[in-house]
Amino acid sequence: MSTAQQRRTLSATTITVLQSLGTPPTHSRHGSLQLRVSSYSSSSSEESNDTVEVPEFLESEETLRFLGYDKSSARRIWDHYQTLVREFDPSPVCFFTIARAEIEDNESDAILDQDWDTALKNMGIQSRLRRDILDEEFKDLRCTQSAKYWVLETFEERIEFLLGLNSSIASKAVQAPARQTARPSSPSSHAHPSRPTSSRGESTSKSSPVGVVSPPSAESVPEEDKVVGPDEQIFYKGGSLDRLQAGKVGEQGLDMRKIRTPPPSDFCGSESGCYMTKQKELAWIYANYAKRRQSSRSIPIAIMYTIIKKVVLAPGLHIFGTDQLRRFFWAMRLEQRIPQDLKVYNDANILSGSCCQMSNDEMKDLQRAGGNHTMVRTGRLTGGDIATQIRFKGDDDFWDKMTENSRMWIETLPERGR
Repeated sequence: MSTAQQRRTLSATTITVLQSLGTPPTHSRHGSLQLRVSSYSSSSSEESNDTVEVPEFLESEETLRFLGYDKSSARRIWDHYQTLVREFDPSPVCFFTIARAEIEDNESDAILDQDWDTALKNMGIQSRLRRDILDEEFKDLRCTQSAKYWVLETFEERIEFLLGLNSSIASKAVQAPARQTARPSSPSSHAHPSRPTSSRGESTSKSSPVGVVSPPSAESVPEEDKVVGPDEQIFYKGGSLDRLQAGKVGEQGLDMRKIRTPPPSDFCGSESGCYMTKQKELAWIYANYAKRRQSSRSIPIAIMYTIIKKVVLAPGLHIFGTDQLRRFFWAMRLEQRIPQDLKVYNDANILSGSCCQMSNDEMKDLQRAGGNHTMVRTGRLTGGDIATQIRFKGDDDFWDKMTENSRMWIETLPERGR
């Protein structure tokens, strides 16, 4: 595959912007560029000299290494991808689909106290990422899913970061101090405009750094807009900044459709839903685990604050630590036919309740062993409080109604520390 057919991670416009700010990317090694973290991350100070290596081309062996594959696995997958490109030419082959498939089709996996490190090695995962995933501080959260899940989740965050990098740099450039008055220089000879596609292969305007509107940060939102009124409720969601940004509408609006969790999940068997929590501690746990898994990539992690009017929350239903809840988890996670008495919960646009403390794979193993819903565990926070969540789902009218009756802002976690 020739470099002429590969899409560059940084567009010519982005490189010009970086040059004008005095922070041009440099070639660190074959196929990679070294980039100042402060050029795209609002949580990094302008004085910081921290850097990150990003692949020069989106479709490349270096991108596979960036995602987390070890050297030999990245080489093998890259060779396989190039073979597919030649075989199916001129039909396109989605590079990121191939990158994910290596994990999805791998026979190795682990749950609970099984040998996670060996499973991750068998998937071809780098030692640094294996250590980060296996950090004992986050064992309780890690064990709510499988090894494959956390690898794919980490990959997805890194893919979103790469695809949104041009936009992130443009957003940060808009906020650059007025003293930055250097005259833009010409793009380097290796730079060419590119328009990356999303992780699912479709074209996305996020790659264009022109006309970018930054999502509201904690600093840019007026203090009065952060005050929760008596007729309002605040919710939290932790994750990568790029993912949370995807839901922004205008200045402080939120389109929940853009940040939905794919099924099966706790409260969705065959549909996707948007999950949040009233417990800031729970959101911080998710955000800090994401930060830990991305510590070698300097990918911004954040907390999203969403204030919603109670009048639109009022029709919501609640299902907590009861036999009904465990039966509901069992039906949703295993994508079974929903019992008649539980259909009202599945049909609800808004549903709140406890969090399930089991992965889909663990539940499937339990089912194969003859177990049932009575063995399903619910989650708790560090102090023993029940971990709770709220799920939103519905048609376009419902999503539009939620947008009209909510406002949001994003707080990026600091690069270092908590």
